[in-house]
Amino acid sequence: MRIYKYPLELVRKQEIEVPQGSIILSVKSQEKNKLSLWAAVTPDIDVFETYTIITLATGVEIPETYGQLQLLNTVLDGPFVWHVFLAIKEDSGVDLTQ
Repeated sequence: MRIYKYPLELVRKQEIEVPQGSIILSVKSQEKNKLSLWAAVTPDIDVFETYTIITLATGVEIPETYGQLQLLNTVLDGPFVWHVFLAIKEDSGVDLTQ
C-alpha cells in the first residue's frame, strides 16, 4: 500500500475514484481554501470504487437526501470550519460503530 493525496473541491457534494479497498486516513487543509484527502491505496489494483464526499460549513443544514454519513474530519481553514463526510452506500459494508 501507498499513501495518495486526493485534492478536494470546496463544493457540497463530489465524487472521487480510488482503488478498491482504499482506506481513508485524513482530510486536512494544506493551503488556504484547499482541502485534501489522504488515503492508503494499493496502486496496482485495476478496480476502482467511487466515494461520495460531502463538505459542509458549520451551521449548514445536512440534507436528508445525502443519506447516512460518516464524519471524516472537521477542518479549520482560516475563518472557515468545514465538516467533511463520506456518504455511506447501503451495500458498502462500512462499519459505522467504530
